[in-house]
Amino acid sequence: MNEINIFYTQKVKETVPRELQAVCWQLLNKRRRNNQVLALVQRFEFTIQSQQLFLKYEDKNYSKVFEIKNCKHLFKGTLWVIVQSTRATMVFPEEVNEEKSEDGIQ
Repeated sequence: MNEINIFYTQKVKETVPRELQAVCWQLLNKRRRNNQVLALVQRFEFTIQSQQLFLKYEDKNYSKVFEIKNCKHLFKGTLWVIVQSTRATMVFPEEVNEEKSEDGIQ
């Protein structure tokens, strides 16, 4: 299986703890190694309940919730990973919408 080249937007790099970015990539790569079909958009939603961090990972074919234990950073929000062949880019959903508006696409 080809390696996937990973990219981040500047906003993700500045906002999301690196430790949590790594968790998302590990989960995505595990599915790739198991030859699971990945949809174009992979959705990672971080929530905090009673000081515990949870991650819901889903796409149109998959959905699973994980508890992130022993995490040094708490983060609440949603990330998307756009998968295109051997390239994957981690973005905030609103960045995709901003890009479309700048291009005049609604």
